[in-house]
Amino acid sequence: MLLRCAGSSSEGNCYSLTDSSGQVLLIEAGVSHGKLCRFIHWNITNVVGCIVTHHHMDHVASASRLRMKGVKTYLPFELDEHRKEVVFGNFKIKSFPLTNSMNKFVHTNGDGTECPIFGFLIEHDEMGKMVYITDCEYCRYTFRKLKVNHILIGVNYQKEYTSLDEAKFGHVVTGHMSEDTALEFIKANDTDALQNVIACHLSEESCNADKLLGNLQNAVSAGVNVQIAVPGIETELYKDCPFG
Repeated sequence: MLLRCAGSSSEGNCYSLTDSSGQVLLIEAGVSHGKLCRFIHWNITNVVGCIVTHHHMDHVASASRLRMKGVKTYLPFELDEHRKEVVFGNFKIKSFPLTNSMNKFVHTNGDGTECPIFGFLIEHDEMGKMVYITDCEYCRYTFRKLKVNHILIGVNYQKEYTSLDEAKFGHVVTGHMSEDTALEFIKANDTDALQNVIACHLSEESCNADKLLGNLQNAVSAGVNVQIAVPGIETELYKDCPFG
C-alpha cells in the first residue's frame, strides 16, 4: 500500500492510498481540482472513493467536482449518523466524531462556532489499520486494543513557537492539536503493531518541522517509522513488518 501526499497545510490537504491492484482512496480533497487530477495522474477511474473530515475549504474544495465525475464520497459531517461504515473497493472505512465528553466538536469555525469534524479508521488487507485525525484539539478515543498499524495525525502547533501576541492565536489553539496532545495520543496507541506515524497539517508559523520530527521519534517505540507529510512524500504501508 502506497501513501502519497498532494498537500498538507492550510493551503490544501489531500492524501491517497493506492493498493497493489491500483485502487485509490483519496483522504481529503482540499487542493484545487487541477492539482488533484495531476496528483492521480488524470486516472479518475482508479479512484474508488474519497473521504473528507469536515467542511473547511482546505479539506473539501474539490469534493463536489469529484462527485460530478462519479467518484463516491463520504462526508460524515453531512449525515445525521455519527458512526457509519462504508466500503469503497477494497477499503473499509469507519468514521467517529471528534467531540469532547459533552459531545461538542473539538474544532471551530473562524467565528468560534463548532465545526462538525470526524476522524477515520481505515482498513485494508494489505496495510492493516490506519487512524486518521486532524484539525482537533484532542481525540477522546484510544485504539490500543485494535492494534493500529499506522497513524496519520494533524499536529498543528508547538507552544514554544506560538506567540501570545498573534492576532490569530485564539484560532490556532482552539480547535487544533498541539504537539504535546499529539504525543499523548501516539503514546496511548503505540503497540507492537504500530509501524508508521505521519504528522500532517503543520502550521508554518507555529511549528518547527525538524524539532517535531525529533520529538516524535523519541516518543515512539524503536522501529516505528516517523515522517512529516509534505507534498510528494511516498510511504509504503504494510500490514505486517516487512523485515519479519
